[in-house]
Order: sequence, then structure tokens, then C-alpha cells
Amino acid sequence: MEPKQITGDMVVAKAREYIGTPWHHAARCKGVGIDCIGLFVCVGQELGLQIIDVVNYSMGSQLNRMLDELDPYVIDVDLKDVRTGDLMVFSGKMMPNHCGIYSGEDTLIHAWRTVGKVVEMPLDEYWMNNLFGVFRIKESI
Repeated sequence: MEPKQITGDMVVAKAREYIGTPWHHAARCKGVGIDCIGLFVCVGQELGLQIIDVVNYSMGSQLNRMLDELDPYVIDVDLKDVRTGDLMVFSGKMMPNHCGIYSGEDTLIHAWRTVGKVVEMPLDEYWMNNLFGVFRIKESI
């Protein structure tokens, strides 16, 4: 069977269904609670990816471990090639600690602990200065 073709617009449309969902560490429930990597995991699963989710990670620098778990499903992308639906990973203190889904036109959808929920907001200078990497779902076209 051929792999499912997933578009960036499909990723963003699914991610937008989570806007307003409260932030909660290691949660995976639309409308109830979710964290930043959980948003990407749940969107991928809803689009048919068989992502093996790992929720026994601590807040902060453990996103690197979660990225290792996602490695079979994503490829690295150069920032100049970022497109709608890509996963953007941000760092603090030189370690990846947050991520969100690029929703186009310099905006990001992410479960942000600081505001306590999933939001869509501009990718401002703060975020761009802390960008660690960009990743794309392998099945994405």
C-alpha cells in the first residue's frame, strides 16, 4: 500500500481544531488538554500516521527525546524552505524545549504554556531568534 499523502493545509486544518484547548503537560485530548509536542503527535495520528507516542518525558529539555521518537516520521527542512504544516522547534538554553506547527504567512499554531492554551500567533523576532530546526512529515506533499 502506498503511504498516505498529507498536505500542509491538512496539517494546519487539523491543528486549528485544537485552538483553545488548554495546555497541560503530556496530555493528548482535544478540547481538554494538550502540550506542544502532543499537538503535533495528535494531528499526525488524526491524519493517519502511526506515530508511537511517548508521554513519560519531563518538561523542558526532554523535547530532544521526543524528536528522536518522531524521527521515523519527519525530515529536516531548511528554514528558507519552510512551508505550511511544518513542525518548528525552538530552543531555550541551547536545548530544544518547544514546538509548533507553521500555519503560513509567518504564523504558528502551538500549545503554549505561557498563555495556557493552543493559540495561533505571529512568528515574531523572539521565536525566530530561538528557532532550533524545521521538520516536515515524510508523507507530506
